Amino acid sequence: MKTSTEISPLVRVPVLEHHETYNGKGYPRGLQHTETHIFSKIIGLVDAFDAMTSDRPHRKPLPVPEVIEFIMASGGTIFDPQLAKAFVKHINPYPLNTIVELNDGSVGVVLKVNNSLFTRPVIRLIMDKNQTKVSKTIDLLQEKTLVIKTILTKM
Repeated sequence: MKTSTEISPLVRVPVLEHHETYNGKGYPRGLQHTETHIFSKIIGLVDAFDAMTSDRPHRKPLPVPEVIEFIMASGGTIFDPQLAKAFVKHINPYPLNTIVELNDGSVGVVLKVNNSLFTRPVIRLIMDKNQTKVSKTIDLLQEKTLVIKTILTKM
């Protein structure tokens, strides 16, 4: 592939470099972020997201919110921080009308996405932790002890 004239360098370079990291500790060449092509950085980020959220023979897929947090926390070490920020802005793990279960056992429907933190939307509770029907709106940015445990259904 290195010497192929039939494959554009814009394809060949990212194939070689997409496992390089922002801090230069990637492979195969340990390139610094200033030496890595932008396409390689983008493909590396997308490849990592896909690898973490896909079912693998050795493990189950990780939850999207967990992967988003990992990508954001890894901006500046593994991933280009600007690309990481831009990427996660377009990944919404809880679209509107998604039915979710919270860590206290209550169930709610996503009403609004918090643009500052997609993993903490505004929820309308439909069932409290005692399985009693309720209708209460909560903002998970404000309710720090509550987190989404699982998605029950996407509408």
